[in-house]
Amino acid sequence: MSTHTPELTLESAACGSSSVPAGANSAVSNWTFALRAGCLSAVLLVELLCLTVRFDSKTLASSADGFLSIMQFAPRLPQVLIAMLAALCLTGRVRLQHHYRTFANSDLQDHAWQWWGLAQLAIFAGFWLATSLLYESQALPTSAQLPVTALWLTLGAGTVLTWLRSIAPWQCWGQFLLAEKRALVIGAVVGCASLGLGSMAQGLWEPMAAGTLWNVTLLLRCLYPEVIVDASQRIVGTPAFRVEIAPQCSGYEGIGLVVAFLAAFCLLFRSRLRYPHAWLLWPIGILAAWVGNSVRIAALIAIGSSISPAVAMGGFHSQAGWIFFNGVALTLAAVAMRVPFFSNQAVPFARSAVATRSPVAAYLGPFLVLMAANVLTAAFTTAFDWSYPAKVVVTALAIGALAPRFVAVRPSLRTTPISVLVHYRDAITCGVLVFIVWMLTAPVPAGSSEMPNALTGSLTAVSVTWVLFRIVGSVITVPIVEELAFRGYLMRRMASERFEQLAYRSVPVWSIMFSSLLFGLMHQRWIAGAMAGVAYAYAARRRNSLYDAIIAHAVTNGLIAATVLLGDAWWLW
Repeated sequence: MSTHTPELTLESAACGSSSVPAGANSAVSNWTFALRAGCLSAVLLVELLCLTVRFDSKTLASSADGFLSIMQFAPRLPQVLIAMLAALCLTGRVRLQHHYRTFANSDLQDHAWQWWGLAQLAIFAGFWLATSLLYESQALPTSAQLPVTALWLTLGAGTVLTWLRSIAPWQCWGQFLLAEKRALVIGAVVGCASLGLGSMAQGLWEPMAAGTLWNVTLLLRCLYPEVIVDASQRIVGTPAFRVEIAPQCSGYEGIGLVVAFLAAFCLLFRSRLRYPHAWLLWPIGILAAWVGNSVRIAALIAIGSSISPAVAMGGFHSQAGWIFFNGVALTLAAVAMRVPFFSNQAVPFARSAVATRSPVAAYLGPFLVLMAANVLTAAFTTAFDWSYPAKVVVTALAIGALAPRFVAVRPSLRTTPISVLVHYRDAITCGVLVFIVWMLTAPVPAGSSEMPNALTGSLTAVSVTWVLFRIVGSVITVPIVEELAFRGYLMRRMASERFEQLAYRSVPVWSIMFSSLLFGLMHQRWIAGAMAGVAYAYAARRRNSLYDAIIAHAVTNGLIAATVLLGDAWWLW
């Protein structure tokens, strides 16, 4: 008699009916190419970081004359390349997928990438020496500037070209350039223009800071009878608490975040937005970000004056910007999706209950609730996070309210612990391997790793309750929430707009890599986090079930929790 294990199905019936990719060699080449391209990209990134850390273009600009003076613009080249990459992404995902498959299929051919990789390292060594000669020589003769610079440019071009050749044969790159020449030209123009606009914008922060100072003063005068303002020093506040509006507080960062959000939002939902009406979202978002920054500073001063300076300068100062940014971003998204002026598939606000039936809400809703709870509690936390149990409860309620509409749990009374372990052995193995990598890459702090004083100094029942909720959050709610968001939604959404119909085993490798990178960036140790994301994605692909990824994630966090409690390694939490 066969036994049945509990199964978590988060995809539609069409997902389960998807077939495995037909060519085994093609699947192997995809993974091989992704691994090689990732390693070579990491090498190139390390080389760029070494150049950035070792050489200072400002020193060259201040001491160089003649032909060498143009070298001060060399560090701007990566920014232009990033703009070109962004232009490629905006032009369409389908063509990039085709190029990726072409490059991956070239891996079936022997194009001696190892030798090209060694050549790239050798040429980079020469490029390093040439850069050292240009940037650090005390007095380079004028007659030698042109040949040395020409050598530097030649070695730099050779470094890039050999790197490209180690990725794929020349014919692949030739086809890529012919197909994407328009996007590359647009990206280069946009990149150069953005650099020029960025240099111009550096001189505009002063009028923006003056406007922010005026807004904050106006808001404070609605709350306090006496407001202190020093326009020359950009100091504003009350007799009890004052702040200085620094350049980074003038609103540029918030505006930049809103612009980046709108770019991603308009790209993902371009088929649902009405153009040119949707372009109005940009000035509205920029204005809302600037006004929201003024409200944030006024709230900071009000908290410092009337409640607690420690709270104002602690958690609120560091988290309030994210609170207002998320508020502006979510409001813009809601308006864009629900107002017919901006959307061709608008859903009225009165029918907001429809959102709970949305698959996007089911996958992203719990994650957004968790992030909002983290930001809100951190804003009013000065030391120990006593609010963690509340965050676990709120997140669990969000999971219970949204996920059941798309989760079908089929328990079986015949299931035994041994059969569960055997059935999910691959997921458990992934979780254990991620735990090992996580521990091997974890920097051990120099200070004490014992239980925090806040717990040891409180009542035993309070400490035990907090620890229990910390375990539940780490092992249950966090794995469910993060896997729903990253593997359930983002990994598949990057590959297909109809992500629910895409089987986990059919998700392309590039989508796994990009979503895992974003998953890693959420963690302080982003490299180990990205590796964990790849492992959890493999667990989901292995048996075409998100439940495997959740179990792998839970095993990792459970082992970390056991290490914290049994090994007295509280620095891991």
